[in-house]
Amino acid sequence: MMRRRWSMVLPALIAAAWGCGLEFPPDAVGVNITEVNRIRADTSLSTQERREQLRELGLSDSTINGLLRNERTGNQFGGTLRSAYDKVKGGLFTQLTPDEIQFFGDAARTAGGPNFTLTDPQAQAISTFVRSQGLNTSDDVAAFLGDPNNVVPDTVPAGVMQQLFVDFDEDEVLDQIP
Repeated sequence: MMRRRWSMVLPALIAAAWGCGLEFPPDAVGVNITEVNRIRADTSLSTQERREQLRELGLSDSTINGLLRNERTGNQFGGTLRSAYDKVKGGLFTQLTPDEIQFFGDAARTAGGPNFTLTDPQAQAISTFVRSQGLNTSDDVAAFLGDPNNVVPDTVPAGVMQQLFVDFDEDEVLDQIP
């Protein structure tokens, strides 16, 4: 057993000693906190632009969510009103991020639609709910709600599924999309 271990370790030690392209700092330095903080503090960028720049640094979406945790519409996988509208219009509710659900809800409220200001947990609950039930269109939501055997979780605000995803005409938000 001991010989076997050395036979695996010895080539790696020799390679490291002879320098076979292994990188050590400073050559291997990646993202640094100065770059990350510069992007996070840049108020001239939209939240989505900050997400994109952080992603360009090689950060994962989950890490970016943590870095932008104080950004209401940027801390749950991002999106824009345009991406939210396209998914709602295209029957892709299960692909909506919680941030996109918040964008869409805010725009609907501004357009005189349902008066909801969705929190992060509420938007996450809606996202989880539509995914778990496979609800992609307003017809899917209406059919689900029309079946008395189906139950909407308590974590989803009462009435939001009907008012926002069935009754509200998504085209009412078009004038808010840049």
